[in-house]
Order: sequence, then C-alpha cells, then structure tokens
Amino acid sequence: MRDHLLILEDSDVRYQRFTEVLRASQIELVSARANTSSAFIAKFQQYRQQIAIISLDHDLFEGIPASVDAGDGRDVSSYLAQREPECPVIVHSSNAHAASSMTYQLRDAGWNVARVPPIGDNWIVDDWSPVLLRLAE
Repeated sequence: MRDHLLILEDSDVRYQRFTEVLRASQIELVSARANTSSAFIAKFQQYRQQIAIISLDHDLFEGIPASVDAGDGRDVSSYLAQREPECPVIVHSSNAHAASSMTYQLRDAGWNVARVPPIGDNWIVDDWSPVLLRLAE
C-alpha cells in the first residue's frame, strides 16, 4: 500500500509545518524525512513500495555538520531519473535554478512533477498543500 510521503528537507521548521499540514489534511500519509541526499536514497530504497508522493528540497545545509557531505536535491533527482517513475514528485526548493534543473530532469525521465516555489511565510499551507492534495487523488 502506497501510504508514505518521503520528504528531502533539512529545515526542522519546514518539516514540522509539512507534517502539521499533512495531519490537518484528509489524506492519510505517513511522513518520512531525510535531510541528506544519501539518507533520502536509503529511505527511498527502504520504503519504495510504500511511497505515494515525494517532496524534494535542493539546498541541504541547515543543522548538518560541516564534516558531513549532505549532497543536494540534484543528487536525488539524478538517482530517481535513472529509475522507472513510481509516484508524483513535488520540488519545493527556493533555489530556482536548481529546482528547474531537478524538475526538467525528472519530467524528461517520465516522472509526474509539480514545482512549488517557497514564496512567503505561509507557502506550505497556501501552495504546497493544495498540490499535495491534488497529487494524492
């Protein structure tokens, strides 16, 4: 059963907002988070058969020690683009250039991708949530 939302996100505050929106929605998805590209890929492999939707950030540095190579969202989009599309993807990075690159790479590989730029203080509720609900249908 595909009932997981897998999120690549380094910000604890953003992740908390994502999970609050998820709890308030009428869709029942279990949230799983990775804050580095390698952790995301490991979780993707672990939960692959259960993932309903993926949401990807690009820049990964918040709360991550300098000694850790966090990678970035393009590492993940490159990994996913080498696989058969399995679920919709939301790209939610504020890095416009990288987000466009990730979006086009995944679309070119056949994935269903939505771009949600994080603009304003309430973008997770106002912009990301409606896209999540639409893709979950």
